[in-house]
Amino acid sequence: MADEDEWQEWQMTITPQKFQRYLDYPGSKLHPLTKVTVTYMQPPNTPLTVYEDLYYTNSQAVGCKRQKDPITIKPGTAGIIKISGIEQNQSYAAANAVLRVFLDVSLRQCMTKYIQVPYDSFDNVVMSLCNLGMHRHRTTGPESGVTLQIVADKGGQSVILFQ
Repeated sequence: MADEDEWQEWQMTITPQKFQRYLDYPGSKLHPLTKVTVTYMQPPNTPLTVYEDLYYTNSQAVGCKRQKDPITIKPGTAGIIKISGIEQNQSYAAANAVLRVFLDVSLRQCMTKYIQVPYDSFDNVVMSLCNLGMHRHRTTGPESGVTLQIVADKGGQSVILFQ
């Protein structure tokens, strides 16, 4: 695996990509369009698998093309969700994809150890997650809701968000 982690049994990777001049015509409500590709792998001896492509415009999800259904991560395992290659205006798309992927792996009874975010995008992704309903302080009881640990890929930044 790309990241060395003693008990990381799988890794989901979220990679946003802006489509240049795609659906860019007068009156288009689907421009700019961002495609977010979600891939995963679970060693040993498993290839990288494309799970789904998600499409976003103007901070709205507009499409999903599932490539692999159901996800084949082994139930009861632990791993990380990693955002890579993100630009500043893609934080909403990346944050929304994180929540979707988190729910997908949780339905497989898998534990997400943390969400790894590029250092330069850390604050924007955290703010986008908060705009999507996450909070820096627990607002429900101690045994309910979703808890996400967001970690920068360098620099030691980290925050725990609750829902």
